[in-house]
Amino acid sequence: CDKHRGRACKCQVMRTMILARVALGDPYYTKTLQKTARRPPDRENGNGHYDSVIANPGWMQNHKRQHQDHQELVIFDKGQAYPAYVIEYMVA
Repeated sequence: CDKHRGRACKCQVMRTMILARVALGDPYYTKTLQKTARRPPDRENGNGHYDSVIANPGWMQNHKRQHQDHQELVIFDKGQAYPAYVIEYMVA
């Protein structure tokens, strides 16, 4: 919730999480922040473009802290993901 942003929220409300299955296909591994990307980069061999982008933890060029804290997986086609489970839970 907004009131507890950046802290563990102990508000006792029902929460919902969607667990999705995602097809990454042929991923591009980036070491540069790509904030404005609207599609994955072109392949080096000239045969189309990659299917997704993966940013692994570590050094990241153009990142405000020059560091990526977590793994981030980005797809550009909604057909690459589908919800597998809807999980409802309470924070105790």
